[in-house]
Amino acid sequence: MNLAHAGCVVVLLALSSSCRLAEGPFHEQYAKFRSVSVGMTEKQVREKLGEPTFVHQKGVRPDTYCVPGWACERREVQHRLLIYRGVEPIAYVFFNSNGSVEHVFVGGS
Repeated sequence: MNLAHAGCVVVLLALSSSCRLAEGPFHEQYAKFRSVSVGMTEKQVREKLGEPTFVHQKGVRPDTYCVPGWACERREVQHRLLIYRGVEPIAYVFFNSNGSVEHVFVGGS
């Protein structure tokens, strides 16, 4: 392993550790929300995460669906949006018209 490669490994480990520290005791919930990936079906998401806190359909505006006090990525709802709110993290799962996940945003309060 060369010195540059070793430095990259150290930086990646430090970043990973700082993310875990920022997530604190909610690391497992963040990891669960982040386990949702593009291409999954709504059924797969619901099996993994359970029933969503909120459900929105195409056309809803970000100022309507962003949960006050929580991180939010403002984007157009193409077909359907499921929002999962944990004790700390929140997940916005966007679906396309084919019924598969097109984007996932996970953030904190």
